[in-house]
Amino acid sequence: MPKLPSRVMIFGCSGTGKSTLARAIKAQTTLPVIHLDKEYWQPGWVETEKSEWIQRVEKLVRAPSWVMDGGYASTFDLRIPRTEMIIWLDYPRWQALLGIFRRWWRYRGTVDRPDIGPGCPEKMDWEFFMFVWTYKTKQHADLEESLLKFGYEGELIKARSRRDLSRQLKPYGLKV
Repeated sequence: MPKLPSRVMIFGCSGTGKSTLARAIKAQTTLPVIHLDKEYWQPGWVETEKSEWIQRVEKLVRAPSWVMDGGYASTFDLRIPRTEMIIWLDYPRWQALLGIFRRWWRYRGTVDRPDIGPGCPEKMDWEFFMFVWTYKTKQHADLEESLLKFGYEGELIKARSRRDLSRQLKPYGLKV
């Protein structure tokens, strides 16, 4: 059985289960989890200033081990070279939309979502819906180009469904 690498990056569209997967890996390994949304968003959904954000990610990626979930293509140059395995949740649009609606329903009106910063109540608005709706057409090619641009040579799991993800992680002894 292959050993799960010590630095794993999970990315994909909102609603595909990046944070849920990160927590599942943490529960089955000794790897610490870093939810980038929790690091980035300040109370009231205020974005972290760019230079501070870059410094924060530079520090986070220096850790010897982690499971890091989140998009934030502006930090791929920092994260991809340090990553040993990338798990790309490349699910259909309908699954991402279903995921964001389920999450909204579960956490609506609360501020206790485990993968987001304090003071950021769950919300659903048109801008976020459109981000998810257009994700594949606007972000997909950028993700592939970034893997080439930053010379990624580690393991890549590109899952097209939850069943596909489960099948690809099974050799590592992970159940999702």
